[in-house]
Amino acid sequence: MLWVSPKRVAQILGGAITILSLAGLGTQWIRYTFGHDYQRGLNWLFTLDLEGNLPAWYSSTALALAATLLSLIGARKKDQGASYANHWFALCIIFFYLSIDEAISIHEKAGSIFAPFQLTGVFYYNWVILGIGFVVVVGLSYLRFLMALPPVHRWRFICAGTVYVTGALAVEMIEARWASLHGPGNLIYATFVWIEETLEMVGVAVFIYALWVYIEEEIASMILTVPPSLSRGQTVTRNPGRLHSVDDQYRPTGTDN
Repeated sequence: MLWVSPKRVAQILGGAITILSLAGLGTQWIRYTFGHDYQRGLNWLFTLDLEGNLPAWYSSTALALAATLLSLIGARKKDQGASYANHWFALCIIFFYLSIDEAISIHEKAGSIFAPFQLTGVFYYNWVILGIGFVVVVGLSYLRFLMALPPVHRWRFICAGTVYVTGALAVEMIEARWASLHGPGNLIYATFVWIEETLEMVGVAVFIYALWVYIEEEIASMILTVPPSLSRGQTVTRNPGRLHSVDDQYRPTGTDN
C-alpha cells in the first residue's frame, strides 16, 4: 500500500486545524460582538468546546489516529522483543481513551467528585486536579522510555506533549479562574477556549507527525509498498531505513541479482 510522507500528513493536519480554529474564533467573535448566537447553525457547528460538532469529531479522529499509530509501533516492538513495547501499547490505550473523551467529555463528569468542595479560582473546573495527577504519574512513568528514544524523536514527543498539556491544563486553569470571576458568557472567555482547544489540536498534530517520522525512520519494515506495475519475477529494492512515500521512485531488479 502507499505510504504518505510525514510532510504531507503535517500539511493536511495543519490545514484542517487552521480552518477549524479560525472558524471557531470567527463565530465567537460574531456572537459576542454583534449578538448573533445562532448564525444559521454555524456557531454550534464550529464552537471549539462543544460535543458532536466538527471540531470535536476532528479532535476525536486525530487522537484515534495517534492511538492507531502507537498500536502499530507497539506490535512491531513486541515482535522485536524490544524493552519498551508495553509502553507503546499503554500510550495507545491512553490515546484511545482521550479520543472517546473528546467526543463525550468524560473528564468533566469525573470532576464532579470534587463538587462538594465548591472550588473556585484555577480549580473552578475541578477535573483539572485529576488531570494534573494523571500527567504527573504518566510523566514519571515514561522518563526512562523517553530517554531510551533517539534524541530527535524524544524532543518531538516532548514538544507535542508540552503543547497539548499547556492547552488542556494550563490554559484551562486560566480559563477556569476567569469563569469563576466573570462567568463564561463573554468574548474573553471564548478567546481562552479558542487558545486551549487550538493548542490541543496542534499538540496532537505534532505528535502524529512525530509518530509518522518515527515509523518511517525507525520501523521501515512495518509497511511494504509494492507497486502493482511490477511484473512477476521482479523484486523491489529500497533503503531499509526509510519507507517509500507516494512520490518515491521504485527500482525493479531481476530476481537473479
